[in-house]
Amino acid sequence: DVEEIKDRLSRKFTEIIQIVKDIFRNFIKKLAIEVPLATNPCSWTHLKES
Repeated sequence: DVEEIKDRLSRKFTEIIQIVKDIFRNFIKKLAIEVPLATNPCSWTHLKES
């Protein structure tokens, strides 16, 4: 049945989008934590010393 296949595909697609969104959100959070460290000159001088 074509309609059933379409329905299943659209549900699968929705799941995939949800997963991608979650991954993306986690990635952004990670960036938000790491970027300020990278752009902070104090952390750079600390890295050079060690």
